[in-house]
Amino acid sequence: MNVIRLDAAEPLRLALPKGRILKELKPILEAADVHPEAAFEDPETRKLRFSTNIQVLCIKRVLRAGTLQVQPIIQINEAIQNAQGQFLPS
Repeated sequence: MNVIRLDAAEPLRLALPKGRILKELKPILEAADVHPEAAFEDPETRKLRFSTNIQVLCIKRVLRAGTLQVQPIIQINEAIQNAQGQFLPS
């Protein structure tokens, strides 16, 4: 297995919308042991960028997910697998 080192000055940004897509991705994020800061779950927060328990990964809330944004969101699963060094269920 190839190991990808993420030593970037800027963290990898995972763009997540609210709603159905976020609900479907939550189990994948949990399986990958990716946990956003507590403010991410707060519906009153106005923040759009959230840190995670992985230093090189942050979550950016997008206000509208168009069809061009959905594919990269789904493909992030592979990037998370490589960063964590584990495989997620298909």
